[in-house]
Amino acid sequence: MLDDLWFSDPTTHIFHEINDPRGLQDRRVLGVYRQRLDAANLKVRFAAQALEDVEGIIRQLEHGEFIYFDDASRLKASFNLEAFVVFLRAAIDTTLCAYAAYFTGKTTFDSVNDVLSKWPVTWIPPERLGPWEELRAAYDSKSFTWIHALAGREQGMSWRDLAVHKTTLAIDTIIDEKDRGKFVIALDKETFGPAGPWLKNIFDEALRFVLVLMNQVRAAEIVHAAALSRSP
Repeated sequence: MLDDLWFSDPTTHIFHEINDPRGLQDRRVLGVYRQRLDAANLKVRFAAQALEDVEGIIRQLEHGEFIYFDDASRLKASFNLEAFVVFLRAAIDTTLCAYAAYFTGKTTFDSVNDVLSKWPVTWIPPERLGPWEELRAAYDSKSFTWIHALAGREQGMSWRDLAVHKTTLAIDTIIDEKDRGKFVIALDKETFGPAGPWLKNIFDEALRFVLVLMNQVRAAEIVHAAALSRSP
């Protein structure tokens, strides 16, 4: 994800296998599709870099009975935490736009909330609904799940929305039951969780969802290529 050739080697592009689809004939839509995939490729990496920087601070300071969370470290952790959620949400949104452009020929989709808040949607065919239904179930959960960090819901604003529109995200330290210092993060108004594991889970689940969308496009491309090979 953060290898030295991520920019100069086109094969490291997360979406390089679907960047030149044969199933899109409209040149304008194809241009938007490619632009969104290029953006998503970068946004995922931006989020990965921000996560690595937060995790670096946690690894450096989270040991022993007391964490000296100095002002410089707090500033770096807070900056990278907010960058992490903003870029990760942007990665999902730009991937969704490309996905929708491929399957509908329209470029008007620009937010995962276009799907989650208007569920069920008719443009996703039944055979592709499985991952979306999982996402919607996580979104509807009354307990905090990874998607709640990135997409707002009726029960409360997402981390991303809080960071962009309202306040700063809370990352702090506690002394746990074993008298060891730990970094925690506010999951919602009432719940705190261990910062490192939660941030990694959010990134892993978001990346998994992005790759699921990519694989659905790739599968459709295989079907399209097979149909072309059979045509006279």
